[in-house]
Amino acid sequence: MAKAEAVRQFRQDAFLCMVSERNKLRNFKAFDSCSIDVTFHVPDLRYVMDDDNARATLKAVQDAMVDAQIINKNDRGVKVRSIGFIPHSDMAPAIMLEIHAL
Repeated sequence: MAKAEAVRQFRQDAFLCMVSERNKLRNFKAFDSCSIDVTFHVPDLRYVMDDDNARATLKAVQDAMVDAQIINKNDRGVKVRSIGFIPHSDMAPAIMLEIHAL
């Protein structure tokens, strides 16, 4: 139960951040498909995860992209181009997305 609540809260937080950024853009049109570069800012090397776990974390982010109308319909239109980690980051913990139209 606690994990599901954490995922729900993470998705909600991601949604709010995306809506805030989307609203800064004029005439934004949702992507039918896109690729993303993902960078995890982590406090130290203990938080660096393997690609499979990182991709699982991104499911909530991709769902939030649909909720925030960054992409249309479903998250199948999102291709993860790269996943990186920056340990000892002043921004930690954070996830940065760079979105590219396809």
